[in-house]
Amino acid sequence: MMKYISFLLLVFCSFESLAQSPVARYTFDCSLSDELNTYEDGFTTVFPDCLCGIVNDAFKIDGSSTIELDTALSQVFQSDFAVSLYFQPIGVSNSMEILSIGDNCSSDSLFRLYYLSDMNELIWDVSESIQESASLRGDVPSNKCWTHVVLSRENNDFYLYINGDLAESISFNGDIRFNPFVPMEVGTGSCVGVISNELDGVVDDIQIFDMHVQEFRARELYVRNDEIITNDTTIFEGEFIDISAVQTCNNSINWLPATGIQNTTEFDTELQGITTTEYIARFDGEFCVATDTLTVVVISEDDVSCDQLILPNVFTPNGDGLNDDVGILNGFVIEELELFEIYDRWGERIFSTTNKVDRWDGSFRNEPVNSAMVLYKIAYTCGGESYVKTGNISILR
Repeated sequence: MMKYISFLLLVFCSFESLAQSPVARYTFDCSLSDELNTYEDGFTTVFPDCLCGIVNDAFKIDGSSTIELDTALSQVFQSDFAVSLYFQPIGVSNSMEILSIGDNCSSDSLFRLYYLSDMNELIWDVSESIQESASLRGDVPSNKCWTHVVLSRENNDFYLYINGDLAESISFNGDIRFNPFVPMEVGTGSCVGVISNELDGVVDDIQIFDMHVQEFRARELYVRNDEIITNDTTIFEGEFIDISAVQTCNNSINWLPATGIQNTTEFDTELQGITTTEYIARFDGEFCVATDTLTVVVISEDDVSCDQLILPNVFTPNGDGLNDDVGILNGFVIEELELFEIYDRWGERIFSTTNKVDRWDGSFRNEPVNSAMVLYKIAYTCGGESYVKTGNISILR
């Protein structure tokens, strides 16, 4: 019986994995072909310049090198769907088209994603008529070069995700349909020359799904870039720690200020605690400069407060590489950890350790724990005395 259940779980997991797979993927790795060999190659009159991208290579799109995808793909957009892509603007022309489906620039069956450079904002227009039309909007982070976008539909609900987070959603009472007989265009569309301009930017890794993509999946699709991997931390004065940043197309990095940093131009380097500092990592790319920050709090051993053990009260174990686990942040105050235990709301122990650097990944018996509030208990010694700390942590997925 157990083997049968295990087999069903394996089949179910395999089905879920398959269901989350795209039906078409244009990686733009110096090629216009669908990686899955399901649809025809993209068409362009002038082959785009091939540059470094988030996922291998990318295409620089301008007025002469816009791309037209297989018209058959437009059938996917007649029911639940999702589109995932990365883009990086270069030009400053306002209202630049990124994706479009429509044979005229009106409210009659129009799908368009465009970028407003003066507002640093993405807008996704969906409409079937004047009565059934809406715009979903989201801010483009000003400190990043690349932006990941997911456009998704479930029944008559539409979702716009930016860098793995939900920017906006909207629900319709009626049914919106897009023209199945015109191709999706990249970098241009029917509104170019009317109310918008062609894209001047870089596009990478267009994936098309025949199903709605939920927020957790949008986070999975997002590839971290232009970011510091190391979390904000607290260390003793004089202590050394390793710090790291994600290297993509940005071919250089500068850590500022140089205080305590061994090599300010390396993506992976070492930092010595001199004084509490907010460090800025500057990533210099071909068309853009991106930044991220890291705060390192430096304390003296004389300033240690034994009764002030620090833990986050929220964490998000969703696999995006950010805040995916939880643990004691200032474990350096602990001389001996007697126990660190976490319990669910029914009182069952779901995590236990006596190692002060161990962290909980939000799972129990190799299965993810659902969004909920859990309780923790920590018993430890500091300065020769015993302490007990209790509290709660919220899991958000």
